[in-house]
Amino acid sequence: MAKKPDTSDKVGALIYEINAELNKGVPKKEWVMYVGRADDTAAPFLLRRPTGIVGIDVRIGGGWPAGGVSQIAAPEGVGKNALVLQTLAETQRIYGDDARILWCCTEFPIDKPFAHMFGVIVPMSDAEIELENLARKRESSPLLTKKQIAKKQRSLGEFLVIDSGTTAKRFESVVHAVKSNLFQVVVIDSMGAILTEQRDEKELGEFAQQSSEAFLVTEFQKKLWGALGDPTHGDVNLTTILVINQVRANRNASMYGKKWQVGGAHALKHAKLIDLWLDRGEAIQGKRSSGSDDAEEDDGGKKGKKVKIGKKVRWEIAKGKAGCHEGDKGIVEYHYDSGWQLEKDLVDTAIDIGVLLRIGNAKYALIDEDGEVVDEVTGKANLYERAYDETWFEVVRNLILKKEGVKCVYRLS
Repeated sequence: MAKKPDTSDKVGALIYEINAELNKGVPKKEWVMYVGRADDTAAPFLLRRPTGIVGIDVRIGGGWPAGGVSQIAAPEGVGKNALVLQTLAETQRIYGDDARILWCCTEFPIDKPFAHMFGVIVPMSDAEIELENLARKRESSPLLTKKQIAKKQRSLGEFLVIDSGTTAKRFESVVHAVKSNLFQVVVIDSMGAILTEQRDEKELGEFAQQSSEAFLVTEFQKKLWGALGDPTHGDVNLTTILVINQVRANRNASMYGKKWQVGGAHALKHAKLIDLWLDRGEAIQGKRSSGSDDAEEDDGGKKGKKVKIGKKVRWEIAKGKAGCHEGDKGIVEYHYDSGWQLEKDLVDTAIDIGVLLRIGNAKYALIDEDGEVVDEVTGKANLYERAYDETWFEVVRNLILKKEGVKCVYRLS
């Protein structure tokens, strides 16, 4: 609520007059401060939501910024949802029982078993458990035990899902959630499959207004930024909004240009803080892990032969604000049966920036911020193995962030 300033403070009086005009008819205790001095406002961008992939996090300022919209765009099947799910797993790890996540579906429902692979704790419904048991029964496999069911139905904090109604109704729900300022991360999956009311009301053979999707996204973006600037709870909105977007073929691409382009209304294009593009790299060959059904065979199914166990995913910052900049790029490995190779990425990133130094034929030294050796490991394979230790992982992650001058926090309290 605004207090009437001293009459000698002309600028303060002007601020009061403008806010009084814009809040006409609203009780003073409910006023929104549309205009204020810089020292009365706060940007929340130092609060980040890490992906857990350190090579990406260090280049996007520590993680996705709070208080705005970031986008992950890629062709189908590259890893958009996988990157978001890894972010949600990190959010739950950081916040525990205080984690609050919202997932808005505009196409497929959230794939809970896939989310579980990344460590996301999202409870399966009784109907989903029944379907899995029916599938197991059909395959003559053992039914889920009580312990397995309890694990699949475990909750942590709050995990809300929007999956009913037209996209306009779903977007309205997102705006209300963002305005509440109760969620760390809100996910929209995806902008490439929105259904407007105009199209919903048309028969399949009828032609709907061609610009209806762009108009809907534009209006949604306006309301979204309004909700970010006027939270119901707290003075500063700390919600991180992650938008997943499909890409489409770029028919005007040159021989050496990108073969796809990101769609969406111009309002979304200009409102994003970070725009991260993913693209498929080369396949990763290896031996099929025990019990894995996801590896792609290229050997006729013969035992002992190598199969495709994963892929390299190229990432690039197409737009960077709030502590990062466009142009940075890299590669991270993804395995079909275990997801992102976080430990390998950590070690490779630490070597690239000099936190891990090679000091012999096969020996590596971990260097702290004072240039002191704090650990020595022989062999790269042992380095990757060492990274599975959570304490060691956190030490190296923090040294990487400090070495690169990344200043951020992951939780306020």
